[in-house]
Amino acid sequence: MESGSNRYFAFGEFGLDARRRIFSKNGNVLPLTPRNFDLLLLLIEKEGQVLTHDEILNAVWAGTFVEQANLKNAISVLRKVLGEQPGEGMFIQTVPRRGYCFVAPVKIFKHDIASSSVSNPEEEYPVPAELDNLVADGNSSVESQLEVPQLSPVRTGWTKMVLVGAFVVLILIAGVFGLKKYFSSEKAIVYDATKVIISKITSEGNLVGGDASISPNGKYLVYVVREGANTSLWTRQIVTGIARQISPVIHGSVWACALTPDEDYVFYVFNSNVDQTKSGLYRISTFGGSAEKVSDDRGGSISISPDGKRIAIVHVTEDLRTSIETMGLDGSDRRIAWTEQGDLRVWSVRFSPDGGNLLYSIRRQNGDKTTYYIGEVSVNGGPERIVLPEQDKQVADTLWMPDKQSLLMSVRELNAELRQIWQYFPASLEWRRVTNDNASYRGISLTTDGKTLVASQENRLTSLWVSPSGTAEDLKQVIAGNHYLIDVGWTTESSIVYSILENSKEMIGTMNADGSRNKMLTVGDDGIWVFPAPSRDGKHIAFASLRSGRRQIWAMDNDGRNPVQLSQFESDVYDGRLMADGKAAIFLQLETPQKTVVVVRNDAGELRQLIQNRTKRWAVSPDEKFVAAEVQDPQTQKIGVVIVSVAAGEIVRRLEISSDRVLRWTADGKALAYDTNDGGVAKVMVQPIDGGPAKPFLTLKSEEIFSFDWTADGKKFAIIRGNHLTDAVRISVGSN
Repeated sequence: MESGSNRYFAFGEFGLDARRRIFSKNGNVLPLTPRNFDLLLLLIEKEGQVLTHDEILNAVWAGTFVEQANLKNAISVLRKVLGEQPGEGMFIQTVPRRGYCFVAPVKIFKHDIASSSVSNPEEEYPVPAELDNLVADGNSSVESQLEVPQLSPVRTGWTKMVLVGAFVVLILIAGVFGLKKYFSSEKAIVYDATKVIISKITSEGNLVGGDASISPNGKYLVYVVREGANTSLWTRQIVTGIARQISPVIHGSVWACALTPDEDYVFYVFNSNVDQTKSGLYRISTFGGSAEKVSDDRGGSISISPDGKRIAIVHVTEDLRTSIETMGLDGSDRRIAWTEQGDLRVWSVRFSPDGGNLLYSIRRQNGDKTTYYIGEVSVNGGPERIVLPEQDKQVADTLWMPDKQSLLMSVRELNAELRQIWQYFPASLEWRRVTNDNASYRGISLTTDGKTLVASQENRLTSLWVSPSGTAEDLKQVIAGNHYLIDVGWTTESSIVYSILENSKEMIGTMNADGSRNKMLTVGDDGIWVFPAPSRDGKHIAFASLRSGRRQIWAMDNDGRNPVQLSQFESDVYDGRLMADGKAAIFLQLETPQKTVVVVRNDAGELRQLIQNRTKRWAVSPDEKFVAAEVQDPQTQKIGVVIVSVAAGEIVRRLEISSDRVLRWTADGKALAYDTNDGGVAKVMVQPIDGGPAKPFLTLKSEEIFSFDWTADGKKFAIIRGNHLTDAVRISVGSN
């Protein structure tokens, strides 16, 4: 960054020499990286002016693709150097949603480059003598200067020759180390989004997202395949493409899997849909056979040490104490490396390349704010080292590159549905994109040489269809099948409300049943999974939003006006619905990471828990007297639906049904509708409340069902259908 003609700036106890690129406090040099020096100089030169994020990034990081997080981290560094306390703003003031402003009064001293004098010698900023002896050009900083000891005057030729020789040796040594550093940095592996080569390893589109892992030598892939509501484990030779199913169909879900370095075993975490006592950490031969249970742990991430002798796993107790532990491959010799109690979740844990440390990504709830950070700890325990400070971006699947100069991770921005892969360099605070497309990436694994990574790539292609008769026979497409549609409902008999992902932001829109008068009601600043829910009278739309800092339920008029916050819980609220009177409401609250509850608020604002069993899918009856919720029976561990009276809070009926994604009441309130997927055939099933067999309403043989609903009178029906394709992809470093 080029500076102006001003040479000296003074503010408080600090002085900045723009030409020599020296920053000092009370005459003592303060080290700053070249980038941070440029940032401070820009802020000082624009004293009193609000500089937007883009203006600063374009000036200081010109020609480099970076994010606002780089700027935020650099500002944080400057504040620490300046001695600012959090929120103090004595020097640098944050202007919300705009940028930053340097507010301390600055004295400026002009320097005439053509002469050695200043324009006003009486006001010249005093430069310490030791600084004036330093030779610095416009592209260097104080920390890069070579300190040469002060020598006594040379009196003889031999002495002079010895000193000159010693100086030459010092220069050569410095040069050797400099060249070594230069060439070693040249060898650092950098994944550039414009050069990486992405190729599919699988092409069936039926992988479970995040559950794919490459062997350290890059020869084998282990992954999990969807089998309806169940799963199975597979291995594949990368070169030949030969795939082998190594487990029978598993009645439940697999949360993580990994190959041992010798490729003899696959370890995986299983969560049973039938019997929770069978859930835990298992291992199975890569050639298949019987699986052996290693422990009862069900943590969502595992990692095997480079020497293949230990495994790391996340352990969570009932009192919300989370630990990262290591153990032998047979489950013996358990050791706690890190533990903390509170509202947090470990997204991923990985051994460092040398096996001595554990790297992990954490989601932490701090009051109304959710933050994410990356830490590292010795496998033997000890103090935590922060690798990436807390921030709003969701960082997961984190691992070190072999040289430990950078990290790879999947990142989801605050208001984004898609996860992209980034490379982060802690020393320079630099972010580099590895992927930059409309897919979503999860579950990163890396070969030992760091030149190939594997991830799950997810794509959703959906369309919106409407039946003007409320049946399945005359469905007509109103939004084409190349969109990322999420949810749909009806505000009136002729108006649809839906949510859609565009440019990585989820927005709520409305349109007529024939697709005309399409209008966006929100702009994508509410986060993800907004779940728009129209009230029964169609006058209001409830939705989830991060506008208040924590995920809460808001409501707006059906034209998008007059947004009002409905819930103010101390924990996140998953979704909610405003009742017809415009005052009462029902919410699905995330009470703890392991527990969700349905909460009713009456028209007087009083709260009570209606359903305390954990649930994800629920629906309010058309007359608003009952709530149906999908729960797990505490005795049998089976998933079913309970129907609860809103007034009495009592269960009035149980139904042995479960859905894949959607649970709805029919318009007449006499049945529940839900979706299933059996062997690749998706169906909307209708289950009468008073008993009797469920009957299919709609069958799709080549598509999935994502959302559906009827109008209040039952005369029109809308459905989002399409395909969610997940495959394992190989991402290789492209040519330079």
